[in-house]
Amino acid sequence: MSDSIKHAVASYAAAWAERDSARRADLLANAVTDDVRIVMGAGKREIRGRAALEAEIVDLQRRMPVVRVRMTSGIDVQGNLCRFTGVPEGPQGQIGPEASDACECDASGRIRLLFTFAGVALPPAD
Repeated sequence: MSDSIKHAVASYAAAWAERDSARRADLLANAVTDDVRIVMGAGKREIRGRAALEAEIVDLQRRMPVVRVRMTSGIDVQGNLCRFTGVPEGPQGQIGPEASDACECDASGRIRLLFTFAGVALPPAD
């Protein structure tokens, strides 16, 4: 399952840069379940479903014609869970904070639930 999860994460990252709607739909079909749930910003923002995720990507591409997600770590797979880091980039470089993502995947390896944390460093212990 490790390889299928890594393929799903790579497809998810590539989908953010793909401008061709048919290719982006294929990438997302390989990356996430139909009912994927993506939680961002400590639960302040949520995307539900592959169609809503694609709409989010299209909206971002409309606002920023050149955007991609560059992976900044390897993909750590533990059973059906994984985690990785990445950063959004535009033509001039980084356009947002590096993010740390943690996912739960289905039996085929596609992302079913994804949590995105802005920033990769954890706070110090008390």
